[in-house]
Amino acid sequence: MFGSGEVEAEIARIRAEVLRSGGFSVGGDQLRVLCPDELSAPQQFARISAIAQHEGWSFAFLPNGSVHFGSYTPAA
Repeated sequence: MFGSGEVEAEIARIRAEVLRSGGFSVGGDQLRVLCPDELSAPQQFARISAIAQHEGWSFAFLPNGSVHFGSYTPAA
C-alpha cells in the first residue's frame, strides 16, 4: 500500500513492536525508508499520518527527529 517491499517490511517490523510493547520510535535510516529525503516536510508528515491512520496508531514527532508510533485507544 505504501510503496516498495522495503517500506512494507519496515511497517511490519514497527507493527510487531507496537503490538509487543505498545509503541515504537523510528529514526535515522529506518525513518528514511518510510519518508525518503526527497519528500518535502509536508509530504513526510502526510506519509507518516497516512501510515498511522491505516494501522490505527497514534504518532508524535519527537525533538530528536524521530517519530514515535503507538497503540491508539479511542476515548470511551
